[in-house]
Amino acid sequence: MKVGYVLKKFPRLSETFILHEILGLEERGLGVGVASLYKPDDGRFHPALGRLRAQVTYLPEARSNEAWDWLAANRASLGDALSRLPDAVAFLLDHRVPEGPRVLAQAIFVLLHARRAGYDHLHAHFATGSTIVAHLVRRLGGPPYSFTCHAKDIYRHAVDAARYRVLADGARFVVTVCEANRRFLEEQLYPGGSTPIERIYNGIDLERFRPTARDPGLRTILGVGRLVPKKGFGLLVEACAILRRRGRPYRCLLLGDGEERASLERAAAAAELGASFEFRGAVTQDEVVEALRGTAVVAAPCVVGEDGNQDALPTILLEALASGVPAVATPVGGIPEIVRDGIEGRLVPAGQAEALADALDELLSAPPTRDRMGLAGRRRAEELFDLRRNVARLASLFEGPVRTRRVEAAR
Repeated sequence: MKVGYVLKKFPRLSETFILHEILGLEERGLGVGVASLYKPDDGRFHPALGRLRAQVTYLPEARSNEAWDWLAANRASLGDALSRLPDAVAFLLDHRVPEGPRVLAQAIFVLLHARRAGYDHLHAHFATGSTIVAHLVRRLGGPPYSFTCHAKDIYRHAVDAARYRVLADGARFVVTVCEANRRFLEEQLYPGGSTPIERIYNGIDLERFRPTARDPGLRTILGVGRLVPKKGFGLLVEACAILRRRGRPYRCLLLGDGEERASLERAAAAAELGASFEFRGAVTQDEVVEALRGTAVVAAPCVVGEDGNQDALPTILLEALASGVPAVATPVGGIPEIVRDGIEGRLVPAGQAEALADALDELLSAPPTRDRMGLAGRRRAEELFDLRRNVARLASLFEGPVRTRRVEAAR
C-alpha cells in the first residue's frame, strides 16, 4: 500500500510528530510520499529527516490569478476530472474558500501526482488547507482520504463548522490526538457525524527519550514550544519573577521562537530575571533531548487564547514523561490525559502565575517527589504514547479500507 501525505509545509521544526509518524509508517513497510503545498521556511531541520525515504514533492508556487493558466496548461492530463470540475468549484464557492483558484490548482496538481505515484490513500494533517486539497482531489476522482485534527484547526472561533462537516463526511475516517478533542468534535463541531473519529495519541520514540540519572540538586525549569499566546509563557516569566522575590534559586530555559518572543524578553528584563531566564530560540529535537537531561521540571502553562485556540497534546509533555521528568501544566485540552495531578506532575489553574510558581517551587524543593513522579511518567509514556504502537494503529486504518476495496474489486 502507498499513502500520500498532503501537508501545508514539510518539514517544519515545530511538527516533529508528523515527521516521526511518517518514519514510523516506513519502518512498518508502508510506502509513503509527501506532497507539500509550500516550501518550508524554518531554516533548520531535525536530523531525523535524514532517515526519511519518502519522496517529498513541492507544488509549483503561483499567485491566485496565475492558477487558471496552470490549469489550462495541464488540461490534457485531467481526463475524467474535467467533468468533475463543476462539483469541485461548487464546494469552493459554497464554503467561500479563500483563493479558490489557487486551491483548485493545488488539488489538480496533487491529483495528477497521486496518479503518477500510485497512491492508494491520501492523508492530511490539520483540518485546514491541506485537508481541503485532499477533499477536492477526491471530488475530482482521486483516491480516498483521511485527516488528523489537532487544535487550532478545530478550537478557534473562526473555524467554519459547515465546512468541517463536509470535509469529515467525505473522509474515510478522521483521526484526532486526544480524548478531549474527540469529545469536542462529537459534541460541538461534528455532532451526529457519520464518519468515525479515531483517537490516536501522538507517539514518542521511547528509545530516544529515556530517563537518566539526575542530580537531586537540579533547579532547572524547562519550557519548550512556539512562543505564541496559547503556550502561556508570559505566565512562566511571571512565575519566575515570583520565585525570585521569594529568594528561591532556579534557572529557567525557554526553547522556541515565535511572535511573542520580543514581548517575553521585555517582560523578563522588566522583572530583572537576568541570566536566570534564558531564551535559546528554536531548536532541534536532539537539543530537546539534551536539555531534558539537565532539567528538574518541565513547565507547560498553556491557556486558551482570545481566539479560542488552545493546545491539545503538547509534544514537550510527552517527551518529559518518556524522559522521567515531572511537569507542571494546566488542564487545557488533552493535557490531563498526559499529566495527572500528583502522579506525573502537577496541574494548576490556567492563567494563574501564583499557582504556577507554587507548584514549581514545590517540585524544585522536593527531589524524592520529582523522582517518584518521573517514574510514574515513564510508565504512562510506555502505556499511552509509544510511537511504534500508535503508528501501528494508524497503519491499520490506512490498510483496512484498501483491503476492502480490493476484495470488492475481485468479486
